[in-house]
Amino acid sequence: MRKYKFLRSRHKIEIDITWQCNLKCFDCNRCCGTSPTGERMSVDQIERFIAESNLNSYKWKIIRLVGGEPTLHPDFPTIVRLLLTYRDSFYEKDKPKIIVCTNGYSNKTKKILSELPCEIIIDNSNKSSENVAHIGHFNMAPIDIRDTSKDDFTLACTNTTYCGMGLTPNGYYHCPVAGSIDRIFGKNLGYKKLPEQVDEMDNLKQEFCKLCGFYDMDDTKVVPSIDNIKLLDSQPTISSSWKQALRDIKIQGRHKLTRY
Repeated sequence: MRKYKFLRSRHKIEIDITWQCNLKCFDCNRCCGTSPTGERMSVDQIERFIAESNLNSYKWKIIRLVGGEPTLHPDFPTIVRLLLTYRDSFYEKDKPKIIVCTNGYSNKTKKILSELPCEIIIDNSNKSSENVAHIGHFNMAPIDIRDTSKDDFTLACTNTTYCGMGLTPNGYYHCPVAGSIDRIFGKNLGYKKLPEQVDEMDNLKQEFCKLCGFYDMDDTKVVPSIDNIKLLDSQPTISSSWKQALRDIKIQGRHKLTRY
């Protein structure tokens, strides 16, 4: 049982600008392999994020552009320019790092990365196949594998504090992976505006952490390191709740979540 609470970050955010990907990796924490989709954020949504950040006095230290594979977004260069303009216009000092998280897989992606402004940090995992080592089984819901009746899921895990918030086409979440859980389970809980600074988003933690394999993966105050990336699977590892949710999507179609 956790003895401490991981607080929602007010300084870091991961923006899922697209869930389209050129790989279908096992245990992808955006479900790009188990439930691929081309859904993406619009330029207007990015502009809204910038406006809300200023209005609510958020001072970001790290803004990550993720996916899917972010370079597949047709407006990727425009989104990068918008964020650079935001950084240079509204921060006199302590400007946020803008990081593009990419798999570096295709020649098209490599070309786009080579053309990025030098101010952009590239976090390239350099994947060469879909069978990649990882740190835990994202699709293993705690409620499926043990008694969670005494768990306080609002305590969350390291992702909430150290990785930051998440923003997807469907809104804001307390952590980067909660939005992908929402699109599979259809709870439609993404915040449609940037939460106030005092809001811990505990209602989202209560709903999504019980479905997230990362919740049981770490019970420390330390970010999982590269030394922990040891799991290598030949097929996805999925618990019963996830299997049912994915089966429902195949039969009934995708959940129609409200867009941000």
